[in-house]
Amino acid sequence: MKYYKLLTTLDFIGIASSSEFKRINPINGWLLTSDENQGQFISINNKLYRDFWMQPISDVNLSYENVNVREITQEEYDTIRKAIQREEEIIIDDDEEEEVIPVAPSAEELDLMLEYVRNAKIKEMSATCGAAIENGFDIVLSDGESHHFSLTTQD
Repeated sequence: MKYYKLLTTLDFIGIASSSEFKRINPINGWLLTSDENQGQFISINNKLYRDFWMQPISDVNLSYENVNVREITQEEYDTIRKAIQREEEIIIDDDEEEEVIPVAPSAEELDLMLEYVRNAKIKEMSATCGAAIENGFDIVLSDGESHHFSLTTQD
């Protein structure tokens, strides 16, 4: 499991572990539990937070705050968690690494990313469809017996 702290430029927001990562289901808009590789948001106290390095999102009508999500050790996570439980003030060290301000991709780069994702999805659907065709199908005919019909992709 990985551990994270969430910060704005001046404020400590909270801590999270891998279990707080969520992604949006594009079909129905539900938030699903995710891992760090597919996570689009971190959910803490019914609020959503995201950093620039998380998976991209598109046309989401969710309210979220952009924050810096930094990986920390379990020891630091446990220390901060105990301080929160004791209602102690959490102080952000000034010597922490500087915030990296992401450069937004250009329209050309976004088009290339979209084309890559589109082609990958088409390839995935084509492979799934081809496998279903080649596996054939079983059907019960009027003689009452089940028959298997094999197909080729040319069929």
